[in-house]
Amino acid sequence: MVYSLEQIVNLCSDVTNNSKEIKKGYLFLALPGTKFDGRHYISEAIKNGASAIIYEKKDFKLTDQIIIPHIGIENLHKHQAKIIKSFFTNPSKSLKIIGITGTNGKTSVAGWLAQCLNLLNRKTGMIGTLGYQVSGKKVKTLNTTPDIISLSNILNNAMNEKCEFAVLEVSSHAIHQKRIENIDFDLRILTNVSRDHLDYHKTIKSYQNTKKNFFLSEKKAKAIINIDDLVGREIINEGNLSTYNGDLEDYRKTVLKVSPSKKIKKNEQIEIRPEL
Repeated sequence: MVYSLEQIVNLCSDVTNNSKEIKKGYLFLALPGTKFDGRHYISEAIKNGASAIIYEKKDFKLTDQIIIPHIGIENLHKHQAKIIKSFFTNPSKSLKIIGITGTNGKTSVAGWLAQCLNLLNRKTGMIGTLGYQVSGKKVKTLNTTPDIISLSNILNNAMNEKCEFAVLEVSSHAIHQKRIENIDFDLRILTNVSRDHLDYHKTIKSYQNTKKNFFLSEKKAKAIINIDDLVGREIINEGNLSTYNGDLEDYRKTVLKVSPSKKIKKNEQIEIRPEL
């Protein structure tokens, strides 16, 4: 029997791309990665109780007869966001999500933002090079930006932890592989772009364009961009982005509510409430 994508998704109760995590009722997404090819673990997934398989069709031919529902799709990574929507609540409806990209400084900026927001009693989870951190708990992650399924699990956990914000480091691999396709960012930040990851992107231009795509793919994106950086200036010039022109004091009044509104004395406590 030939199954459609919708039929296969409806047969399953959960989804994973890790054959070791498979349980009865699970859908297994078998994709080639930079280190491992998930398609080589289809048999293991079936033995562990997978109810259905969706695999990357390009440059692959099934050698074993599969008796459970399955379908091959070309460019499966482009369809992952659509597939997993059936299994996860959209985190963007409950969380304000801040994405930070750049060659250097992502971890530092993410850490500063998360600490500041938590100190302002705006509960915040952080995801990046240091793993997933929330409420004093730390969980290791395999990548700076986890795969789309792991990321969906983490963001749903942040919602369950009653977080208001999530701060996410966004790598060039994640942008290119569409790991963040199902996330509506409230704010996008660019630190800088220099030479990096050419083993993956092959050329510096390809790497730069991947970073730029994080901002230019969204027409109404709110962004903080380092315009001392060449790529930052290109994003401003190429995109239809509104820019703020004014002095710092006016900008502070626009972005922050500061109380009391008088000259701040040394060691004086003030209340700052971010408005995103």
